[in-house]
Amino acid sequence: MLDSDKDGLISSSAIDISQLSTDVLEAFSPLLIEMEEIDQTLDLKTFSLAGSRLFQTLDINKKNQIMLNDVGQKSQKQEKKRKMKKLGLNHKFKPQINKNSRIMAERHLKQYG
Repeated sequence: MLDSDKDGLISSSAIDISQLSTDVLEAFSPLLIEMEEIDQTLDLKTFSLAGSRLFQTLDINKKNQIMLNDVGQKSQKQEKKRKMKKLGLNHKFKPQINKNSRIMAERHLKQYG
C-alpha cells in the first residue's frame, strides 16, 4: 500500500500515504518524519518491524482508534459486497464438492451416523 513505485522499498521520496487514515498517519508520523530527515529507505520487512515497534509505544486509546479504523474499512468492503449482491452483480462462482469427497462423506455418515 505504501510502496508507490512497487520496488519493495519504502522511502520518503516514493511513498503513497493517500490510503492512510488520519489516525494512522498521525500515529506513524514519527517514523515517516525520521525516514525523511535522514533520507532513509527501508525494505518492507524492516518498515513493518519499525512500525510494529512504534505501534507498541502508543497508548491504548490510540491503538484502539487505529484498530477500529481498520475494522471500519473492512465493514465498508462487506457493505459494498452486500450492495453488489443485492443489485445482482454477484459473481457466478459456484463451488462444487469433489465426487470422491462426496463418496467418502456418504460412507462416513453410513458408518457413524
